Amino acid sequence: MQDFRRLADRRKEELEIVDAAPATDVTGWWKKTGWVEHLKGSNKRYLAHAARLPGKDEAGMKRVGVLVDMLVEHGVKGLMLLPPELRR
Repeated sequence: MQDFRRLADRRKEELEIVDAAPATDVTGWWKKTGWVEHLKGSNKRYLAHAARLPGKDEAGMKRVGVLVDMLVEHGVKGLMLLPPELRR
């Protein structure tokens, strides 16, 4: 049983598994969104790769970022067309 624990601990270190958010990051936002529980057990390397900015060879991903920015800007401009009651 102890060998299994040692093997599991070594594997956990290799994968850099997220156990919980650091104490400094447990803010109201973390609690409200539930990210601590959601990310528990995730691999830090995979998360870092997914959260990074697109590389120079990822033109499609850069285009997605530009299109999302355009979409948000278009949506914000459209808010001015709504009556004040709906904007609230």
